[in-house]
Amino acid sequence: MLREETAKLLMMIQGAYPNYKPDNKTITINTWNLALSDIPFDLAQKAFLAYLRADTKGFAPTPGQLIALVRELNTPKQLNELEAWSLVEKAIHNSIYNSQEEFLKLPPLVQKAVGSPNVLRLWASDGSYSEQVASSNFMRSYRNEAKRQEEYEKLPADMQQMIDRTNRNSYLAQIREKNRDAIQMTTTENAEIEVKDETTGISQQSDERLKKLIEDFRQI
Repeated sequence: MLREETAKLLMMIQGAYPNYKPDNKTITINTWNLALSDIPFDLAQKAFLAYLRADTKGFAPTPGQLIALVRELNTPKQLNELEAWSLVEKAIHNSIYNSQEEFLKLPPLVQKAVGSPNVLRLWASDGSYSEQVASSNFMRSYRNEAKRQEEYEKLPADMQQMIDRTNRNSYLAQIREKNRDAIQMTTTENAEIEVKDETTGISQQSDERLKKLIEDFRQI
């Protein structure tokens, strides 16, 4: 958002809230522009209109409130804890031999909360597995990861990039790396199986033809 657009947004806010009178307009514009610099004006304007239509207390919004509304308007709704666990529970039922594939089907945030395909395999094969314990642990982890991601996504893009470069702990970086390796491994294994099956099929056909030729020769 340009500084001029920030000033325009603040004029809209003052028009709707006459009691909103910053002591220093220049400092206010500069501060708001710094906070909203990576947000397009049209999104900020839509967020303000959404705030205005829902407001019943008569207080002007803060930058953080508008940023939260921009994110809500522009981000798909996350699964709640029960919805996320239902996906994990379904994956567990098929994870004794297919944990890799089931893990890849899960949304990134759910993957992050689960940890790895090995966890699915362990839950699926554990004779003393307790759904109550597993679901409780997962939901706690999912709740923490969802909050962490929410805070991460509130940051400006340049700060997100700085965090990614510093600790390589972004939500996409690690999961993409894991998934890339898993997909490559799964693809390679499937290709080997297909080649093996194809070779076996050809060998069986050759054996059958050879047997038929021998039988035909004996009849001559």
